[in-house]
Amino acid sequence: LEEVKPWLDREMPHVERRPAASAGAAAKLVAQASRSDMAAMGPPSAARIHALASVADGIEQGPHNTTRWWVLGRVMPAPSGRDKTSLLLSVDEAGFQRSLQALTGAARVLAIYERPGRKSLDGHRYVIDIVGHASQPAIAGLLAQHREFRLLGSYPRR
Repeated sequence: LEEVKPWLDREMPHVERRPAASAGAAAKLVAQASRSDMAAMGPPSAARIHALASVADGIEQGPHNTTRWWVLGRVMPAPSGRDKTSLLLSVDEAGFQRSLQALTGAARVLAIYERPGRKSLDGHRYVIDIVGHASQPAIAGLLAQHREFRLLGSYPRR
């Protein structure tokens, strides 16, 4: 709902909004509903899969809607002077606090993306983007001292 909030606020300010687990789940709910006064916000593929008609396209264009692409490879680019490094951290909530304190002492954090962990209910997985290249002394030292961080890679920032 956050991705389409500006459009909804402008075009349908009085419509009741209900969150769903995902865009696909919302489309499925609307497709299976006996009511005809419902709509789902999601990608065109969800509409095709659930035989729904698209009423408006491109409504998700907002300042917070960004697509993240990952390019995987075996060779990390050399430092460019304007890099960022992506790290993976899998910890419980207390471990996250400790790890984040260590991280902020070594680099400036650009973004943190959180996903549920696979091992326990209080465990989480975080992809953390920081300023700098993994070969720089501060970041290399952090990675050597804090094995809970897994280096995903370093690459030039846009």
